Amino acid sequence: MWPVQRIGIGMTTKPFRAVRDEDAKRLDLVRARIRRSLDDPRPALSLDEVERNLTVLFAAARTERGRA
Repeated sequence: MWPVQRIGIGMTTKPFRAVRDEDAKRLDLVRARIRRSLDDPRPALSLDEVERNLTVLFAAARTERGRA
């Protein structure tokens, strides 16, 4: 939901410029993350490696959920 600020006796949504600036900052962070991923010198993982890693992660998550 859009943040709301009280102005006088009425309510208004956050100014468009502020929302646009926040969106631009988030996009800059996403672009930087993508750039780091593309520039990563490590070799890409094989499908088997990805599946093994996901299996371990999901098993750990199930174990953690059982402790809650």
